[in-house]
Amino acid sequence: MDYLQVYDYKRERGGFVHASQLRRTTLTAALKPLERRGLVKISIDKEDKRSRRLTITAAGRALLSKAFPLWQHAHAET
Repeated sequence: MDYLQVYDYKRERGGFVHASQLRRTTLTAALKPLERRGLVKISIDKEDKRSRRLTITAAGRALLSKAFPLWQHAHAET
């Protein structure tokens, strides 16, 4: 899946929150429903207990592989 970039949040100050340009509370609110649906897993980072590690699950990858072509098609039309 070439549309999924691996993001090493440890190399970037502020991690995913910084990279996505979202506020931490906004990102948390967006990710919680995805976590409840089993599409992502949020876990405590073993190296830095203050940080969280975000992982896309197999179910999340499957859904993304179906949704991404639709997103591409919709954006190609605009």
